Amino acid sequence: PTRHFLVICHNTSELAARGQFDGNNLLEGRVDVWCRVISNALYYSDGIRKNIRVWLLLHPTGNTIEVDGSGVCGLAPNEKSIALQLQQALQDASLDSLY
Repeated sequence: PTRHFLVICHNTSELAARGQFDGNNLLEGRVDVWCRVISNALYYSDGIRKNIRVWLLLHPTGNTIEVDGSGVCGLAPNEKSIALQLQQALQDASLDSLY
């Protein structure tokens, strides 16, 4: 069975929710917390938990990020790597909403 984790991220800035944050300053917008939640849910000493799904609800923007452990591949368990993947996904989603 798949385990689901829903985390409500309060006081998310509009810029952070669009992926417009500095990968070298993850404290800005508290992106570091998002990354820690994902890392702690997905990783264990022998690899990635495939039966995990993490949902981050970015409040008050209403954006939702879903990370499915069964689809994760090649992602390092450090905050910066996770942040860069989140940034790319959020920026791509922002571009999609323009069309």
